[in-house]
Amino acid sequence: GGHDERYVGWGSADRDFYVRLEAALGHKPQRMSQPLYHMWHPPPDEAQKKANAELFEKAHPDTTEEEAAKG
Repeated sequence: GGHDERYVGWGSADRDFYVRLEAALGHKPQRMSQPLYHMWHPPPDEAQKKANAELFEKAHPDTTEEEAAKG
């Protein structure tokens, strides 16, 4: 029920988790004004970005990553 380990790098996994959390709660999650915790990880390269985008689109056909990022 946590982050999907198939995502590589940052961004897509966070947006995927947010969309799944919103569905589980039945409403938008509350956002905090500052980070609770952050663990640095390298950004994905172009091939990984494409694979992440395809994985997100397949998992969430009714939501774009841009919409998920806005919260």
